[in-house]
Amino acid sequence: MASDSANRSAAGVATLRYLSSWDDPVANPDRLCGAFLSRPMRLLGAVPPLRRRACRLIRRRFPGGIEYQAARTRHIDAVLTRAVAERVTQLVILGVGYDTRPYRFRRELAGVRVFEVDHPVTLARRARIAARRLPPVEAVRVGVDFDRHDLGSRLDRSGFRSDQPTLFIWEGVTMFIGEESVHETLARVGATSGGEVVFDYVARSALENPAAHYGGAQAARHFRRTGEPWRFGIEPGRVAALLDRHGLAPRSHLGPAQLQAAYLEDVGGVSDGRVPTFHGIVHAALN
Repeated sequence: MASDSANRSAAGVATLRYLSSWDDPVANPDRLCGAFLSRPMRLLGAVPPLRRRACRLIRRRFPGGIEYQAARTRHIDAVLTRAVAERVTQLVILGVGYDTRPYRFRRELAGVRVFEVDHPVTLARRARIAARRLPPVEAVRVGVDFDRHDLGSRLDRSGFRSDQPTLFIWEGVTMFIGEESVHETLARVGATSGGEVVFDYVARSALENPAAHYGGAQAARHFRRTGEPWRFGIEPGRVAALLDRHGLAPRSHLGPAQLQAAYLEDVGGVSDGRVPTFHGIVHAALN
């Protein structure tokens, strides 16, 4: 992804997380991401009438976007805490953008080496903002353009150890890179002792006919206009074969209905929103 597109994407994701982290029913757990937003945007979130109006506008423009961000954040948070508690000694956040997990989970990540991987321009902006607004954390920044650079060699030069159990968080990236880059990244996970990865994807059918999916036409149109169209998609039934090619097997694979049931419904089964029908999230580990 180009640096300007990557920055816009990171800011957009942070905005969705932040606005829904207040008293919105969806309750995204990541309010800290507001640190990466402008002061007017942070104030917008703090004023209930303005925030509610902004969320209504976002829901019209991106049906299910706020809901998916909340479910995705919660699910990946759960995968991270479980992995760290079990055995992980390295965490690699691919396409880190404005991910706040190194800050939100500072206590849990004590003793875990964290690598933040993204385009060098995005990493530089992230570092500048974090230095002003967030507490210091120990993390190794690794500049990579996923479509041009070899991830493995960049990680190796940064002190990454392939003999250590490692969780790779790959959030909001696969749909914006080429298929070859997807395979190269999964191969790196498969070549890591005790490697596991959590990533989300877009169904191939949404690339071919986005209007067939709830929220698909609006999302596809937005990303085309911003110069960052979806490039990779895979149907849910083909995910296991993709993973197996790289020595990996799914530990969990949640589609829209499962994400909605797990993270957006109360004990009585009343939903706080609908997840777009073209997303899925996979947690996979070595066979």
